[in-house]
Amino acid sequence: MEHRWEAAPPRLPKGATAEVVEALLPMHLWRAPVLRLVTHGLSVVERFIIEAAVELRALTAQDVGAVTGLPTEITARVIAQLTAAGILSVRPDGAAEPVFPAATDTLERAELYELRETWLTFAYLPRTADLIAFDGGPGTAAAPQLNRLAPAFEAPMPADVAGRPAAEFLDERIRTGTVTGMPEWLHAAVADGATLPATCPAYRCVGHLRRGQPPKLRLVDAKRPERAQPLPVADAATGLAEWLAMLGDAVDGAFDRWGRLARESPNGPHRTFAIGADLARAVMHDGLPLNRPCGLMVRDEEAVVTQPVGLTPADPAAEAVFTLDHAVASVLAEPLDGLGLHTLATAGALAAAAYGAEPEAEDIRAELWRRRHFVHVYRLRAANDFAYD
Repeated sequence: MEHRWEAAPPRLPKGATAEVVEALLPMHLWRAPVLRLVTHGLSVVERFIIEAAVELRALTAQDVGAVTGLPTEITARVIAQLTAAGILSVRPDGAAEPVFPAATDTLERAELYELRETWLTFAYLPRTADLIAFDGGPGTAAAPQLNRLAPAFEAPMPADVAGRPAAEFLDERIRTGTVTGMPEWLHAAVADGATLPATCPAYRCVGHLRRGQPPKLRLVDAKRPERAQPLPVADAATGLAEWLAMLGDAVDGAFDRWGRLARESPNGPHRTFAIGADLARAVMHDGLPLNRPCGLMVRDEEAVVTQPVGLTPADPAAEAVFTLDHAVASVLAEPLDGLGLHTLATAGALAAAAYGAEPEAEDIRAELWRRRHFVHVYRLRAANDFAYD
């Protein structure tokens, strides 16, 4: 894990807490045949045939036709549908007998369950083990159009996934309820001989983390960065959200470069750390602001997240350092041609209003000199150094 401080915080949209500068996201997207569970109320004919089979233990289409007057081809079709649904079973002699307890259960609930083959699109994210289903229904997210984007590279699939039968993998996730966006009607996968690949494309991903909401992410073309598209799985992939949030929270070690410790403070709209005088001086000497948020970049092998971080004094000694930094920042905010002795007085007063103590004018000039703002120091001293009257 690598940490890097930046003088300016990231520019974030409203509600965002951190910028995802880049995340490398392996993704396998494919369409698979599945069984759809369809339910409907029993028709009069279906109920009659099931009840007759239960009562008589066996019947034929001709038997039903003789009693009801229905054409044999119609009763044969209904018997075939009930057989396909697992309610009846056809004997070698052609007669249909009931399957227990399916037949009696169907009569009791007055509904018929049927399995129909259809297709679903799945996205598997090896990095976070998220599996998302896209059924294309109204009000649901559409599957990403990955064919329109160039991936950054080919990433290996996990060893326990690569080469595995796709239907077996899907059935396991369906049984355990670990398919995000799984339609209520999804019953099982259909074995079609397909296996999961050894590698899958990895795409560049950018966006923002949001407090209490899923991240808002975009996929970016690796060859043409101006081409991008929203990442619909970001709203559903809880593992992806947790991974990026964990990276944003990985601030342990952020102050190691200065060999000092900081204590996180709950104050402020962003992460804030209370620091002592020695650490405040070290931060200031490295050119980072004490009186406005900095940017803290956290990088691992696959992602970079940057967030605004505020600093606050932990004790009176640290307040003196913050006061000086505040006064210097006030001077640097003024135009050069307007600098004079009054500037130091104003800067000191503003610092005192913020921290309760006013820095010495000579300390302000010395800090400006240390930061190599020589022209500012010249302007501030001009009234004294060149006052010949």
